[in-house]
Amino acid sequence: LPVWDLLMDRLPVSVSLAFGAACLWLVLGLSAGVTAALRKGGLLDRTLMVGAVATASLPVYFTAVMLLYGLVRLTGLLPYPAYVPLTDDPLAWAANLLLPWIALALLYAAMYARQSRSSMIETMAQPYIRTARAKGMPARTVVVKHGLRSAMMPVLTLFGMDLGALLAGAVITESIFGIPGVGRLFYDALQRSDQPVVLGVTLLAAFFIVAANVVIDLLYAVVDPRVRN
Repeated sequence: LPVWDLLMDRLPVSVSLAFGAACLWLVLGLSAGVTAALRKGGLLDRTLMVGAVATASLPVYFTAVMLLYGLVRLTGLLPYPAYVPLTDDPLAWAANLLLPWIALALLYAAMYARQSRSSMIETMAQPYIRTARAKGMPARTVVVKHGLRSAMMPVLTLFGMDLGALLAGAVITESIFGIPGVGRLFYDALQRSDQPVVLGVTLLAAFFIVAANVVIDLLYAVVDPRVRN
């Protein structure tokens, strides 16, 4: 098959893996980071950050193997991942991608928790936040409307890079879980020294990274009115 056809055949699998994991890590990472920032120096802050550092220190292949062993072999809570197309059976599709999503999300969520905490602490110390509080605005409005939106700028930059790279395939995760995505295709091509496929995947990854960063640049104006003005 031509390289383009191979890539287009595997791409939907990697896209579903990337977006599912991204939704998980954004929810987990931002929730943990903002919560820790609002309780800076407290027990919850320390606990969340220790957990984030510990999780970020674990390589994804270790996390993936431990999830397989614990949730599949020991307890049988989840089936061993065997990719099912979304159009065939949506429930089976989600169930079989859940472990890979979790494996990727844990790593990225830890990094996003630390980044969002640092950014949120810096933002909440700005003069306009103190002014908003002095005007008697509700704490929720101050945090969400004024603090969180400004604090998300560095997180958006990081998200663009991570999602763009992940859309072209998660080589280790796809190989461990046997997911027939672009990452697995890249790994197999390396094993066979298939240079056209390796080059094709590399160019696809470069395209996604550039495209993701262009989209993120446009989102800056939506998230932060100061950029739009």
